[in-house]
Amino acid sequence: MTYAIVLISYNSTDHTVECVTSILASLGDWRVVVVENGSTTDCHDRISKLVAKSANEIGGTRVTCGLITALNKTTSSNQTLSEHIDDRIVIVRTDNDGFAAANNVGIELSRKLWDPKYYWLLNNDTVIKPNTGVLLYEHAENRPDLGIVGSSICYYDSPERLQGHGARFNVVTTRGAYIHHLERYDANYDEAAIERSISYVIGASMFVRRDFIEKIGLLEENYFLYFEELDWAVRAGKQFRMGICLPSRLFHKEGASIGTSTRGRPSRLATFFLSRSMVLFYARHFPWLLAIVFLRQCFNAARFVRCGDFENARAALDGLTSGLCDAVQKRAPKASPTVQSYLTPDNKTHDRPRPK
Repeated sequence: MTYAIVLISYNSTDHTVECVTSILASLGDWRVVVVENGSTTDCHDRISKLVAKSANEIGGTRVTCGLITALNKTTSSNQTLSEHIDDRIVIVRTDNDGFAAANNVGIELSRKLWDPKYYWLLNNDTVIKPNTGVLLYEHAENRPDLGIVGSSICYYDSPERLQGHGARFNVVTTRGAYIHHLERYDANYDEAAIERSISYVIGASMFVRRDFIEKIGLLEENYFLYFEELDWAVRAGKQFRMGICLPSRLFHKEGASIGTSTRGRPSRLATFFLSRSMVLFYARHFPWLLAIVFLRQCFNAARFVRCGDFENARAALDGLTSGLCDAVQKRAPKASPTVQSYLTPDNKTHDRPRPK
């Protein structure tokens, strides 16, 4: 089997269904794992109905949708898994242990079911074109030096406008930027020039070689959210390069589930995890630069205060202190009280009145 697509769904069934609809129209030999990551909504019923209405066969294989109600990385029934080998789409329900953990569940389940040559980690708030996956596969096959291949990611609500062709990140300034951000889409960019400047592939679409995962490992789960793709690229070092397939194009709603966007006000949850994950990333790879991260997050908090956004100011500082404490004590997200308080549905721990 050529490639497995891993989608993470967190209380965003509408987005997941639209994404799966675009996948059903896709060319190539694909399978899909949808990880319901602690969702209170049920997307299995809607996807099953969607599959039933679609063509009975794709590429000579009958399209079926299976459901695994309980699975973790250490215990699973081989008999239960064998029942789903012939399914094109498998939905698995897990606890919400973060973006990386959910993707790792999808990768491991795909490996046990189908042992694909590639894993396509795709955001559920994206819509792909019929040939997007085939183009990624062909590009990866022709470029064995690439560990992860990215796509031309355009905005869903502005299809001719680029979110980016990968991203750059300066570890000294702690600043990152999407390549060709907000420029008009054009498949004639200089691919080689992009690959020379790329720091990491944008996490909305990462076409990952099986060999990369076997040598570098799975995504780092302690981040919970953000910085996983940059961590992967840094860990790869000189063993694998990051690449881009310009003709492969998809459309991204950007931050539909978590409430973050480069074009608007971030949610408090997004601000907290961006701050926390930056601290953890630097503590892991560049500890001598942690003082710069401290100043950066203090600056972010001051900027929010200046705009009258006291909730995000506090979230930035909470993320800073949580990241430092969790890095020193080597705490997983589930063991971090601040992380857990931000994950509570009503988030009452942080609902303090704004200063007057």
